[in-house]
Amino acid sequence: MYCSFFGLQKLPFKISPDLSFFYKHASRDDIVQALLYSVERGDGIIKVVGEVGVGKTTLLRLLAEKLPSHYQKVYISSPNLSSLDLLKFICSELNLKTDQITTKLDLINRLNGFLIEEYRQGRRVVMLIDEAQSMTLDTLEEIRLLGNLETEEDKLLQMVLFGQPELDMTLQDSRIKPLKDRIACHVLIPPLDTEEVMRYLNYRMRVAGYMGQDLFNLSVSKKIQKLTQGLPRSINLMADKLLMIAYSKGDHNLKLNHFKCLDPEHSSRRLQWGLSVALLLMVVVLGWNLYGTWSERHSKERLLVTSEISDAPNQADTKQPLDSPSFMTPVQIAKTLGVEFNELSKMVTLKKKRNALFKRWTMMNRLF
Repeated sequence: MYCSFFGLQKLPFKISPDLSFFYKHASRDDIVQALLYSVERGDGIIKVVGEVGVGKTTLLRLLAEKLPSHYQKVYISSPNLSSLDLLKFICSELNLKTDQITTKLDLINRLNGFLIEEYRQGRRVVMLIDEAQSMTLDTLEEIRLLGNLETEEDKLLQMVLFGQPELDMTLQDSRIKPLKDRIACHVLIPPLDTEEVMRYLNYRMRVAGYMGQDLFNLSVSKKIQKLTQGLPRSINLMADKLLMIAYSKGDHNLKLNHFKCLDPEHSSRRLQWGLSVALLLMVVVLGWNLYGTWSERHSKERLLVTSEISDAPNQADTKQPLDSPSFMTPVQIAKTLGVEFNELSKMVTLKKKRNALFKRWTMMNRLF
């Protein structure tokens, strides 16, 4: 491993939450202090939202560690439970016997009695829920009902929901609007910017025992921030790979060309972009060629049809005159009846002219 190569006492970039590596800057410590204040004030329901890998679980564990000793903590890491199972789990974590209890109402009454007794003794209960975005609407409604357990002055149960942005989307559902209205504190965990990434990485190296000059300079940190969007879990994974690459090359300093040795997910984005552009150009060229072929073929067909039409004899010219002497054209009928076209032109519309001629022509044909 690279630990001895860089003079480290332990791995600096493990992705499992390790509070000894907690980075207090970049608003992280401020968030913990705000959560502590909100819990101790008795706000009831608190919501903490952040992207995957931004450090929610680390903050949850740090909050649990910093809570005063008179708080009894219930930690729920898999909240995709039914409302009944949630109540049973809470009672189990609080060491409440529920063997003889079968209904939800009895469970709530048992829990409420326990919370009242704890409150009288000066003790409180706080429930820390991780991955809250996976909770069903029924379970979230149960959270709201648990928030109603209170004395005349204080809430009996504090609840902190840690979840991904999908939790906010779920809370937009009108069916659980009462829960959303009861959330007293909303906290958003932001990603790290370039400066914070550089300080974060070098801080973890120092905690791991590194004694040299800062290994992660601004240019390397900027590249890492761009590829990871400033999410600590992704930052840790990439930093660990970069240290392995530097170790394999015998470099005691990190360089930008080390990024070329990363896996294709990070190092081949330009190549993928180039291939995408090339594929698009191929599609355009192919489409243009197909259009040209179709257009040329269509033009030839039009020329062929035009030539056939021009070579065909004019049917009007080859039409034989009628042999029947009794058949008269409208003009002949009009002259026979003494009706001139000048008189017909006085009619209002061409339709009336045609109707008048047709009537007279019909009468003459009947006469003959």
